[in-house]
Amino acid sequence: MNKKSLIMRCDGPRLSRRAFLGALGLGGAALAGGLRAPRTVVAQTASAAASPSEPPPAFQAAARRALEGLLARLDPAAGHRPHFLLDLNGDSARLLHDDYWDSVDLGGRTIDALIRLRRIVGGAASDAELNLRNFFLAHQGSLGLFYGDGGDATAVADSFCQSRALLGLTTLVASTRDAEVETRLQWLVNGLAQIAVSNEDYSFFPGRAYRDGWLDYGLTKEEAYDHLDSYGYASQAALPLMEYFALAGYRPALDLAGRLLRHFIYHTGLVDADGHFAGETHAAGYLGMAIAAVRYGVATGDPTYVDWADRLYRWVQANSSQFGWVPGPLGLDAPYFARWYNAPLRRTCETCSVADMLNLAILLAAQGRPDYWDDVERFARNQLLQNQFGSATAVLSAEACKRVPPGVQQAVAGAWESFALPYRLLARPDNQRYVEGCCSGSGARALSLVWEHALEQRGPVLYVHVGLSRDGPLARVASHEPAAGRLDVVPHSATGLRLRVPSWAAPDSVTLWVNDTQRDARRDGGYVAVDEVPASSRVSLRYDLVERTETFTVNDETTLAHWRGGSVIAVDPDVGPAPIFRTRRDSQPPAAASRGTARPASVTRAP
Repeated sequence: MNKKSLIMRCDGPRLSRRAFLGALGLGGAALAGGLRAPRTVVAQTASAAASPSEPPPAFQAAARRALEGLLARLDPAAGHRPHFLLDLNGDSARLLHDDYWDSVDLGGRTIDALIRLRRIVGGAASDAELNLRNFFLAHQGSLGLFYGDGGDATAVADSFCQSRALLGLTTLVASTRDAEVETRLQWLVNGLAQIAVSNEDYSFFPGRAYRDGWLDYGLTKEEAYDHLDSYGYASQAALPLMEYFALAGYRPALDLAGRLLRHFIYHTGLVDADGHFAGETHAAGYLGMAIAAVRYGVATGDPTYVDWADRLYRWVQANSSQFGWVPGPLGLDAPYFARWYNAPLRRTCETCSVADMLNLAILLAAQGRPDYWDDVERFARNQLLQNQFGSATAVLSAEACKRVPPGVQQAVAGAWESFALPYRLLARPDNQRYVEGCCSGSGARALSLVWEHALEQRGPVLYVHVGLSRDGPLARVASHEPAAGRLDVVPHSATGLRLRVPSWAAPDSVTLWVNDTQRDARRDGGYVAVDEVPASSRVSLRYDLVERTETFTVNDETTLAHWRGGSVIAVDPDVGPAPIFRTRRDSQPPAAASRGTARPASVTRAP
């Protein structure tokens, strides 16, 4: 069947493209027209000069490294195929291809990530980015599914990878308005509906590999090595299906997402009434299905889906650190690690899981749970940024860096960790120093989501949900944490404001200043309310920072996280390879970075 004949009338509720792009974390700008015609994008960083006392924008720096790192993974000799693996074994670094994961999983993620990163850092989509899109689209085949590398007789459509293909296509359609890409996207949606096993009001995918039929039933407990159902591995396609429904109102996407969710929630028994489960938080789809459930519940007006996702979120939250170390495997025992890694049990944090938790927290916060904005800010300030390697020297000796090509060094600097302990990176259970490319795509996606949802204009009032330094069309925001409890907001047009007061602000210490004149700090729920101020007014929320020590134990190891306000300024133990938070420790006064046992909470006074 010709794929163009598969376009169906979009009869669901459509968002405006601007509203959808904002909801995706892409803002309102179209980033490129067509597959071969780049357009320059104005970054969300405006030209207004920052005050010399304002801290450097860590998010923009991380986004720049991520962009350069993802571009460095593209192989021009192979049609700009991405390298999935970064091998850091032996005090060296090299990029490696993986026939199973390169083209569809990492291809889709990278397209999604690069478009999002361009929204933050600006610039034109490069020829390499455009060539990647063409390389990726060439992997679409029978039934609209995306097939991995190999000959026509051996390439398979991995069921997890289809969800990453959906992510890349949806973001590409949102940014380019390309009718051919949207045709391909609908072809894939309809193909997935065709290969799903359906029964009454639900559907599921039984296996990992499809080629003219299912080649395995490994997602069912009957054929799974651990005799556990793993339906979420494939069913998390519901997440991008719901994103596409929000964009286009394409009813088949909503219908398939609903059928996958009903099977996962009501027919598998994988998640109990309290939100508890045993499995990989990301790879097995638990967090992805929860994200999809929130979107589906909102789209259909059924709050039971949102409540289900909230219970699951709280279960993962209870097993995570307050600074955002989110377990990849949760509730899995030693046989799992013996099977996959031939190694003893060691729970680690995958950046993909951190990104999923941030996505879920943002959605739930917007659905009447504003306390979760604290989680968003803490996770983003800490584990998300610390999971990025930042530089090649973080993991390689100075002598080794001389031997590593500059492009590979950029790939290292922009990469996000796949196996982090609460105090260091490179903690894969089998002690191999491999960094998987999926986390680099997810880390960039998480940056984008936090970036776009930190501020929200609701009619005449601008809400500042997340106090991270950034500049954009709405306002320039400067957070002075952890040096001081101060948040400066300079709106670019006249507006009222609501500034969220973080939970780590010392009680009764919050003050409001407008152009250096103190005003009454009037509360509106968890926010300080500010009546309309003119454009370019400097509105400051000032507060004392609580200092405390968090004790977090995983794998029978205890980590002490020393907090000042919403930022971890040091952790103990401080050992490698690739210890994290060390640069923050080195930049703090000795009293603020003291080591050892937990201290009683203390307060750093606002200026």
